[in-house]
Amino acid sequence: MQRGRFCPAGELHDLYLFCDSRMLIAILIVISVPSIGLFTFSSFGIAQLPGGAFLCIILGSLIAGYFTIIRPQKIK
Repeated sequence: MQRGRFCPAGELHDLYLFCDSRMLIAILIVISVPSIGLFTFSSFGIAQLPGGAFLCIILGSLIAGYFTIIRPQKIK
């Protein structure tokens, strides 16, 4: 099985071992462009952000991170 190049774990691996931050910068751009667009739409009243969404995003991110990074290592 080949390792994917557009993976946050692989990007941190490349940054730590090879001092190569190109893919880390790419993922930050991929995250920041839609975020800036959403908050711009929200400030103009085009889109409405639900009140409890940020807590759900943080909780979902922690659960996804646990099951993609930590949990597979415990299964071995």
